[in-house]
Amino acid sequence: MAPIAMALSKKLKLNPVPFMIGLALMSNLEGTATLVGDPPSMIFASYAHYTFNDFFIHQGKISIFFFIQVGLIVGCIFFYCFFRKAKEKASVEREQVISYFPLWLLLIMIAGLAVISFLSSELNYSSGCFVFFLGLIGLLWYKFSQKKNGSEIWQLVKELDWETIAFLIGIFVVVGAVSETGLLDDFATWLSRITGGNKLAGFVLILAFSVLISGFVDNVPYIIVMLPVAGSLAEALGIQKELLMFALLLGSCLGGNLTPFGASANVVAMGILKKEGYPITFPRFLKISAPFTLLTTATAAIVLWLVWAS
Repeated sequence: MAPIAMALSKKLKLNPVPFMIGLALMSNLEGTATLVGDPPSMIFASYAHYTFNDFFIHQGKISIFFFIQVGLIVGCIFFYCFFRKAKEKASVEREQVISYFPLWLLLIMIAGLAVISFLSSELNYSSGCFVFFLGLIGLLWYKFSQKKNGSEIWQLVKELDWETIAFLIGIFVVVGAVSETGLLDDFATWLSRITGGNKLAGFVLILAFSVLISGFVDNVPYIIVMLPVAGSLAEALGIQKELLMFALLLGSCLGGNLTPFGASANVVAMGILKKEGYPITFPRFLKISAPFTLLTTATAAIVLWLVWAS
């Protein structure tokens, strides 16, 4: 979507900065809404044994999807203030589609992950194997349909984010070891003492802590560490686990919107803007992202509290 945003801003003779920042922030926001939208959502679903439908309705109550949509409405109103003066109509040059095959792979991946979520929780590696298989099909298509040689295939594979993959493997091992030693339970007990057994204080603590940390630290390792803590804290406070785990998911995902490096989409947007001659400073990004993050997170959290606190 980034090239479309740049083309529109040029056609309308507008500064592309609000367009690009809005694109990044909105993609981070909506990625939280479903099981397949964002890695933290998938990690949460795996830990809580949620199916695809549980993100919409769980235990007869509305779930994550609807809380995110409330934040979306507030976010749309917020960005309307930036674009309300742009009244001109614009047209974007049509790009020729090389092939729809990657699109079909993407749609199959989304549908497949949704179906797998309904299967037995014993199929722990099914999601990863399914996506890996689709990746192999994509490589074969790239080689034979696009007539690429071996060196070009190898270059494509090398450009994958192997550093992040290795990092996540290590995080899972470390978190598993920490959990086995009981340190996470001790941390949850300490948080319970801080809140004085007050569930509202626990809710606000988890939410605010998640927003602050995720603005500066990748939310994938954070949510891996904190999910067991949120569950244990909920037990200590005698409340439903969903209240704190949903707060954790909201805070860790929406909190990534706070800074230019809080989420991958933010980093990509800043890189494109810099390449196009619109470098963004940290304070300038924060001027848009901070109120957006606070408004969307607070609104979604209020609705979450009203639904799940009782």
